[in-house]
Amino acid sequence: MIFLSVIPLLKESAMTLLLQTPSHIQYEILDRILKLDQVQSYSDEHFWNLSSSTTVGTIHVQI
Repeated sequence: MIFLSVIPLLKESAMTLLLQTPSHIQYEILDRILKLDQVQSYSDEHFWNLSSSTTVGTIHVQI
């Protein structure tokens, strides 16, 4: 029972340590960037989690 409750925490911790961001968060960020009036396109996007609540990244944007 305890082992099963620890699995989600281990998965989240591993993703943070490996500097990975869930794909649904990446899609949400990219969608919001494209909705900005001045943005024509983007490329070379890189996102990673600093913690479970903080995502940072770099991106090239053409305006």
